[in-house]
Amino acid sequence: MTNCIVGVGEPLAGDDAAGICVIERLRAEPKLPPVDLYALRDPSELVTLLAGRERALVIDARLGPEQVGRVDCFELEPGHAPVGRAGRSLSSHGVDTLTAIELARALASDGRFPVVSLLTIAIARPERLDDGLSARVSAAVEEAARRAFAWAEGVTRA
Repeated sequence: MTNCIVGVGEPLAGDDAAGICVIERLRAEPKLPPVDLYALRDPSELVTLLAGRERALVIDARLGPEQVGRVDCFELEPGHAPVGRAGRSLSSHGVDTLTAIELARALASDGRFPVVSLLTIAIARPERLDDGLSARVSAAVEEAARRAFAWAEGVTRA
């Protein structure tokens, strides 16, 4: 089984591309430990992508207009959203990331499912097409990339 880091986002929706930007940043890191990297526009692709993994770190923007640029990390427990947060409020996508992860968990044919951590970057609601990140989210991408790198180091040593 392998470990992976997955960035989710919409490149044409401004700050919503944060998860994908973290993956781009990690791909440029020559000393990244051996983990698979994926960039997804549609969280529902997690359903098949997570199968057969040992651990996964999923990086996504979350709606948090009062905290734009804040980076948080949660270890997801089966059937539970992170404490104090309703699943849909974490995502800026139609099919939210938490629902896709829970669906993948429910469909795991062999009963094995990876330990999934969710790294989020708070953004304001995307209101128009835009292909760039705001300054606060761009800085948060750097922090998230550092945290994802540390996660990769930790899981490859375990």
